[in-house]
Amino acid sequence: MSRSYRTDPVRVQAARRRALAPLKLVERLPRPGDVHVLTRRQLAALLPQLPLELVNGLRRIELLPRASDALGDPFGFYTPSERTIGLYSLPAGEWRFPSMGTRFSNVIQECGGEVFNSGTGTVVRWRTRKGAARFMLCWVFMHELGHHLDWRYAHKRKLPPTVRMREESADMHMRRSIASNWATLQMQGREVVRSDLLGQALSRAPRRGKL
Repeated sequence: MSRSYRTDPVRVQAARRRALAPLKLVERLPRPGDVHVLTRRQLAALLPQLPLELVNGLRRIELLPRASDALGDPFGFYTPSERTIGLYSLPAGEWRFPSMGTRFSNVIQECGGEVFNSGTGTVVRWRTRKGAARFMLCWVFMHELGHHLDWRYAHKRKLPPTVRMREESADMHMRRSIASNWATLQMQGREVVRSDLLGQALSRAPRRGKL
């Protein structure tokens, strides 16, 4: 039987509850025309399934209205001093980008999105909300958790010295966590993320920076 929250020893479940107790989930209204593709309810169901070392010390997750007109600039952020992850709202309909690299396009498609070239740039359409949630989970949220892991344990291992190296380190933690800690995540009884789908998407994921 695969490992899960319910099959963990009682002491591990108790430690996980203590670690999550101070964590606040805050959902602000999305930008007009936007939605939060990974909802507060889904996050509340997800967090108890994550390894303790990932969430330990995290104080706050905020779902915020997108501040920039440019999509993905950024999708989310991590603030070390406040131990806070922020995830921005995204358009409820099509996502439009001025351009898109091949590797980022692969991530979108493996998560269930359709990518089209238009006269003014690149358009992304999601067949289901589940695909957009999968993208936000594997590409944005888990990446920001990777930053949290680096900063949380900086007293044990030195922080990467440059911004690029910190982004690469966060991606490395993201891939390792998804690959090694669970086979299937359940959100409200529905399969949202499967390890095989994540493996396909993340194996082709580009380095952070230009989309």
